[in-house]
Amino acid sequence: SELASTAAQAIADGKVVGWFQGRGEFGARALGARSVIADPRNPESKSRINQLLKKRDWFMPYAPAILEESAGEFVERPCHAPYMTLAFDSLEGVVDRVPSAIHVDGTIRPQIVRRDDNPVFHDLIAAFRDLTGVGMVLNTSFNRHGVPIVATPRHGVEHLLEGVVDVLFVGNHAITIEHTRKLQPTNLIPESVMQAILGIKHGVEFLKNGDTSAAAKIFERTGHHVEWRGGDDDLTLVIDGKPFDLATVSWDSIAGEMAAAIDPGNRQSGAGQA
Repeated sequence: SELASTAAQAIADGKVVGWFQGRGEFGARALGARSVIADPRNPESKSRINQLLKKRDWFMPYAPAILEESAGEFVERPCHAPYMTLAFDSLEGVVDRVPSAIHVDGTIRPQIVRRDDNPVFHDLIAAFRDLTGVGMVLNTSFNRHGVPIVATPRHGVEHLLEGVVDVLFVGNHAITIEHTRKLQPTNLIPESVMQAILGIKHGVEFLKNGDTSAAAKIFERTGHHVEWRGGDDDLTLVIDGKPFDLATVSWDSIAGEMAAAIDPGNRQSGAGQA
């Protein structure tokens, strides 16, 4: 259908899509009636949704919706799992194809989509497969952090105005706007920096407990050169040669500085959640 092909093209182009179709959903997961959808191939898709919409720690999983006929390409021993409640081991190489949909332990918690269960959503994923060769999309509930799932088209438009989705599909209508009412950062914190920040925070906890050996090993695994000065009350971290006084500098600011060191055009403060 034109709806499916238009939405699939938007997702393949890197846009985050708000998907409002049919009757509302009741339960623990959004299953294709009130969903936010993105490209699982893009390693920054999860990071963008997280920073603008969900505000989760980087390691908290996002789950995909997979066509039933494509499930065997991604998971071991696939079975019908329509409610996004079962975890499967991913097949070798899948993390390279769809890095945004794989948990840190290599598992996937998918919604397996049959056309009989949700023909409109199935058509969308099938159209995305036809464009990209990947029969899955990243699927999370259509709501900002701390806000209930959208219940009316007006709620969906509110999310569009806030800039947390790029295009809103309500029934057969595609809705975009030229300017959001809330200025969103143009450059978000890269996923690699978010992961490094979590590791550094973990190492700091070991420093505070006096285990400098464990802290050093954790810092080394972040891929950044991390040194420290002082003690609990005046701890300063030196990350890749730049000092940060933890008593006065937020983790968000540290993440922004680390991102700027990778890409000078990415200088910002507080755009990501650490």
